[in-house]
Amino acid sequence: MKMVTRFTPPSLKESPLGLATQSAHPARFSPDDKFSRQRVLLKKRFGLLPTQKPGPKY
Repeated sequence: MKMVTRFTPPSLKESPLGLATQSAHPARFSPDDKFSRQRVLLKKRFGLLPTQKPGPKY
């Protein structure tokens, strides 16, 4: 008999607490990125830049 295991796609992984997990690896960087300026402007506008976030709690 073949054992059937539950398949979980990589994008739907959860921590033991039920929270969504984050990737440990940064996205690939391309020097030919045409839209980096727009991405940074949007992040700045909506307060998503790392410098705009509160510091980590230790």
